[in-house]
Amino acid sequence: MAVLLPLLSCHNKEFEYDASGMFEATETIISAEATGRIERLDIHEGDHLATGSVVGYIDTTQLYLKKCQLEATVKAIENKKPDPEVQLSALKKQIQKAEFERSRIVSLL
Repeated sequence: MAVLLPLLSCHNKEFEYDASGMFEATETIISAEATGRIERLDIHEGDHLATGSVVGYIDTTQLYLKKCQLEATVKAIENKKPDPEVQLSALKKQIQKAEFERSRIVSLL
């Protein structure tokens, strides 16, 4: 029985086709304005979309937190920058003091 079953199923069958052809798909790449986790996507295969339409929601919390962190870093770096006006003022006072000491020493000689 096990030998007979494959022999009976392997006879020459001719198939009749109703139609034949090739399918082609149009691929469209859609990119988001921001990166993040997709929380909601309100589209289905075959939907027609208008340009600029909102089709979902992307959670950009991580992007926002990264932005805040970078802004804090920039602020910290700006606070560490030396202020040339303050340095110039201190140098002018040192020059005045040195000139005063010079004139005092010259008058003593």
